[in-house]
Amino acid sequence: IQTLAVLGRLTGTGSPSVGLGRFDDRTGGTPSGQVSMRAANAAPGSNPEDVGVVSGSFLSPFATAVSYGNVSQYQTLPFTPGATNGTAPLAARDSTTQAVWAAATFTNVSDTGVYTVYVIGIPGQTGTARPALLLCSDNTVNCAQSP
Repeated sequence: IQTLAVLGRLTGTGSPSVGLGRFDDRTGGTPSGQVSMRAANAAPGSNPEDVGVVSGSFLSPFATAVSYGNVSQYQTLPFTPGATNGTAPLAARDSTTQAVWAAATFTNVSDTGVYTVYVIGIPGQTGTARPALLLCSDNTVNCAQSP
């Protein structure tokens, strides 16, 4: 099974080119007490991104230097055994400057799940084009975006 993602910009300033990304998905579950996550950089014009879990004010990356149009490998992370609709505080930062680009707390994560965190939006923009995260389950129809 694969995910097809439309990447790029249709309108506005900057390069309007649109591309198609194809990412191989892992659909088998993860052992109890864990989730599998990977990161995809779908933010045109962004530097490579680090994506990870936030604890307090500390970001612990599970994916580093993911460049635009690319996806990281899956990483297995600890999670509350048996939890459904659990909380996952996630963030993305610029790999070069270490500046946090987008952060969100998601509540659509379940034990044994497999997820992709998409870094979306346009660097330096506000409103609907601002940087954001989109968390999608790879083995069910379940996505959430924030902000």
